[in-house]
Amino acid sequence: RVQQAAQLQAQLQLLLQAEAAQAAAAARVQQAAQAAAQLQQRSPLYQVARVQQAAQLQAQLQLLLQAEAAQAAAAARVQQAAQAAAQLQQRSPLYQVARVQQAAQ
Repeated sequence: RVQQAAQLQAQLQLLLQAEAAQAAAAARVQQAAQAAAQLQQRSPLYQVARVQQAAQLQAQLQLLLQAEAAQAAAAARVQQAAQAAAQLQQRSPLYQVARVQQAAQ
């Protein structure tokens, strides 16, 4: 039993050492990734790509704003046309006769 306990303790010790080594390796990988990201961000090509991406996003936003403005203008024209049609309809003699008939009922 004592020998078995010593073997289990040794195995546990090896597992703990392996976990510590794995955690240290993961930390080194993370540090390397951060260092690579920092180097990439300092790169002129990265800066150019970011400027290009910002310009593309700005152009897309501009197109969306223009589309919204055109849509709002079209909606206003439709509303004006509907109001004009309603005014014309109200001036029509047939409309006046229908209103008189409706009032008589």
